[in-house]
Amino acid sequence: MSLSIYPRIYCPAGVILPTCCAHRGAVGTLPGHGPDAKVAADGTRTGGGGLTYGPQPWRPTDTTWQRTAAGWWIDLDGHRPQDLLRLDPHHRILRWRTVYGVTHDQCWRIPVLVTSAGGSAGPDPAQGYLSAIDRVLSNEGWSAGDLADLQTPLLAIASGIPLHQDPDARNAEILRLTIALLTVGHWVDRDLLIHTGWLTEALQLSVIMAALDQDPTQTHQDLQEHA
Repeated sequence: MSLSIYPRIYCPAGVILPTCCAHRGAVGTLPGHGPDAKVAADGTRTGGGGLTYGPQPWRPTDTTWQRTAAGWWIDLDGHRPQDLLRLDPHHRILRWRTVYGVTHDQCWRIPVLVTSAGGSAGPDPAQGYLSAIDRVLSNEGWSAGDLADLQTPLLAIASGIPLHQDPDARNAEILRLTIALLTVGHWVDRDLLIHTGWLTEALQLSVIMAALDQDPTQTHQDLQEHA
């Protein structure tokens, strides 16, 4: 594990800094140096010269750098999802649920955005649903504000309203929603989730259920059918 609470990220020249990077300070490397550098038989160096984000610059002795499909590199040396928690999560989220990841030693912190009006009795569409966040006043009254893009589709799912008639578009929206929920509490993005293999279909279902204030350890077949 590096000295950083968050993994270091290296961006070769021309590669945009990913949104999963928690660091804003960068250290430059010389041309021909970096995890992407190559050394020819005659000693000629090519590549390198990128920026390292984190408390330590790239060092020739580093061996844990991995290249992602998006083109940037990450020093993910033992980090787990819970190690990538945001220390300043959204200030209007009042409650969170913990969800286990692909393996039992992985934990995710999921924001609760919608809850059942039935309270402890559990979800009951007949009783309706309530906002679980601290809403803001708008010209139209109390509003979810910048959390509406997450809360609105969650409410539709809870009510059994399909997000799209086209199955592919519906699945794409569910995936977008899942990744967005994960990014609320963690420094992750789609490319990092793909690289690490941290997101599975089972976890996707658990994330949606947790955001709806439901126990993610219980099977909820209706969610799969109506989403």
